[in-house]
Amino acid sequence: MADEILSLKTWQRRRLLTLRSLAAAAGVSPVTVFEIQSGKRTPRPGTIRALSTAIGVAPEQVDEFRAAMGFPAATEETNDES
Repeated sequence: MADEILSLKTWQRRRLLTLRSLAAAAGVSPVTVFEIQSGKRTPRPGTIRALSTAIGVAPEQVDEFRAAMGFPAATEETNDES
């Protein structure tokens, strides 16, 4: 579905990327990706763009990015894919 809203980690897994490969593709450190995924860091606009490009989705489709941009978070059902 083109307008799904999922966590960064779920998008990472759907794209069959490791944390390190996602970080490398986006030009950020693996620690940055981990901290965004774990809620320890709020991503900056440039990081949002880089990671969105690396996973091939609009920033609005990543739950952690929605929060950083002031959009409402996705529901647990939408965001709870393993």
